[in-house]
Amino acid sequence: MTIPEISRRTLLKGTALLLASTALARQALAQAALSGGRLVVAADSEPKNLNPAIVASNGVFFVASKVIEPLAEASFDGKDGLAPRLATSWEGSPDGLTVTFKLRDGVTWHDGKPFT
Repeated sequence: MTIPEISRRTLLKGTALLLASTALARQALAQAALSGGRLVVAADSEPKNLNPAIVASNGVFFVASKVIEPLAEASFDGKDGLAPRLATSWEGSPDGLTVTFKLRDGVTWHDGKPFT
């Protein structure tokens, strides 16, 4: 059995053809993003409680982050490393034992009662 000799030029052409076919195939698969619809995601567990202060698991954070809004959230840009969410501002007491939050106007609970 004889092994055919491959020239450097043939090898470079084959490599270029292989790379081009891979790149072109990816471009052909790109589509415009659709608006609306439904996203289905597989989760590794079903949370028994949605309060992230009580249960710390990926399942809880995955769901709770979509339905619970915190007073403030960690941020590199915010004051003291926090960015406001339900609270518009906050101030700590001189002894460091109490924090007073000023809440955003118009926020209600799921039953329509005001958030205080």
